[in-house]
Amino acid sequence: MVKDLRILCSVSLSYLSYLSRYLSSFFFVFATISLFFEAFVSLRRRFSLQQDGVEGFFLLSGEERGADFVVNLPLYYTTTLGRARSSDVRIKGKGVKRHHAIIYLYSGSWRLAQASPSAGIYLNDKEITKTIRLKHEDVIQIAKTKFLFFDERKSAKKSGVKYAGISALEKSFSYEQESLPRAASILLTLYLPLAILQVVFMIPSELQTLIPLTVLLSSLFILLLLASGLIWQQLFSFFDGLTYSAFCLLMSLGFVIQIRLSLLNRSMPQTDAWNEHRWLEFLKMDLIKQSIFPILGLIIMPIVIIIVSRTRLLEKLAPLCIVITPILYLATILLGSDIAGTGARLWIVLPLGFSLQLGEFAKISYLLVLAWFFKAKLSFKRQILFFLWAGINFILILLLPDLGSLMILLPLTLLVFTVMTSEYLKTFLLLSMGSFVFFLSYQLLPYVKLRIHGWLTLWTEVNAQNDQIIRGLKAISRGGLFGIGTGRGEPRAIPLASSDMIFSFLVEEQGILLGLAVIVIFMTIWLRGANSFLITRDSFSAALTLGISSYFFIEAAVVVAGCTGLIPLTGVTLPFIARGGSSMLAKYFLAGVLLGLWNRREKGDFTS
Repeated sequence: MVKDLRILCSVSLSYLSYLSRYLSSFFFVFATISLFFEAFVSLRRRFSLQQDGVEGFFLLSGEERGADFVVNLPLYYTTTLGRARSSDVRIKGKGVKRHHAIIYLYSGSWRLAQASPSAGIYLNDKEITKTIRLKHEDVIQIAKTKFLFFDERKSAKKSGVKYAGISALEKSFSYEQESLPRAASILLTLYLPLAILQVVFMIPSELQTLIPLTVLLSSLFILLLLASGLIWQQLFSFFDGLTYSAFCLLMSLGFVIQIRLSLLNRSMPQTDAWNEHRWLEFLKMDLIKQSIFPILGLIIMPIVIIIVSRTRLLEKLAPLCIVITPILYLATILLGSDIAGTGARLWIVLPLGFSLQLGEFAKISYLLVLAWFFKAKLSFKRQILFFLWAGINFILILLLPDLGSLMILLPLTLLVFTVMTSEYLKTFLLLSMGSFVFFLSYQLLPYVKLRIHGWLTLWTEVNAQNDQIIRGLKAISRGGLFGIGTGRGEPRAIPLASSDMIFSFLVEEQGILLGLAVIVIFMTIWLRGANSFLITRDSFSAALTLGISSYFFIEAAVVVAGCTGLIPLTGVTLPFIARGGSSMLAKYFLAGVLLGLWNRREKGDFTS
């Protein structure tokens, strides 16, 4: 009788878990929609402000055409002067370069700098060669054209008149005093415990002793996640609650998925070396290992936010990373092992069953170097040096081999280069060179040829190269709109379901709607990165912000496209969701850097 009652309770809890997936998916999807809408509206406002110019500041242009006259020119947060059509202020005349000078707002003050090497710029009749802070009524001369820098507040103060206009900087940042979005935070608070309970309800009877440990680790993760947002909201005036909430959704989903993979649908090896006690201990250690990395990431992330926002340590480390990046790839080539059986020697085996992926940390150092090169206007010589350095790293990545990293870093590099330099012709040439290198890789490297062959024959035959994608597509089709429910999927039917093919497995159990919501979250992070990019006043922070936000989006796009057969499978994992130690910690570190860069604009932004 007691046994029958236990079976009945088990069935009831299992069915309740099955039904509750509709509610948890509703919470997750609507939290995602709320964040995306707020991010989109905020970016649209930012573009509106950028087009209007900064209130209270402008240039007076004086030219001689038989008689003197004055033209009032608005100043934008970054204003370029030159003869190019793309310049904000066009100057015609002999000796004027396409992009001659740049005037930009940084830490509450306006700066004047050369936009091209050897560009002749005079400030108050003295030639300048480095960045200079502008003051009210400074005279800037380029060729035969003179400009008077005008600050209405200073002018009003001299005249004894109180300036009535709203502070330009206050107007700029008033939209960005984002607390944790209320709707999204409430939905997240409801989603995470419910999703964890779905896993707990599905734990089989022989693993019931692991439930207290699961609840303890989950409670610790939830407390860290919610407490961190409230603490940083109090510490920073411009804490970006939208981006933090987007990261929280991804972290929560990843935590739930990894607990589910650790406890459900596991089978004990049928050998004499294994018994029930050893199997239980193995699952316990696996649960701890997969839970500890996101918990450790939540501890590391706040430290990174404080360091990035309050210091310039990243700028100091970036030159060192020029050497560190290729060394990390070389160490992986020499010491790496193929523990996943994919043909890529990406893991360095450590004691106690742990492994380390130096390539994940090499991506961080690569992004730092990429931003460091753009901290000043890139001369042609500097561009050549950067692309030689990047080319060396790309060759080392191909030797690993790690096609996925190349498919992320190459378009990311081209994107940052294009946005930061506006050199569209060079971008086209570099893209053509990249296509040629890819063609050579296809001809010379067998593993690249095999990947392409598997992708091209995806709809005509089943072979060893496309079997993984086909199984993933079948899992997606089984999932349908709402999924088949937590614990009801079969990860063993999909090779590398916990890492490379995590998106297929996610859709199988949670549904296409939740899979689309994950894509939208990465779009939201990119929108916030674009917003931060527009208001960042130094080129290093701007390039790094653009690089990190684009990195998350490109990596997610590559994973989703690979799992759905749109591109060849690359071996890249979905950020914050796929299983991994080094990868997980690296993503939490980059999230901390992105949030810290947003807070950098806090100091001095409201000074005149």
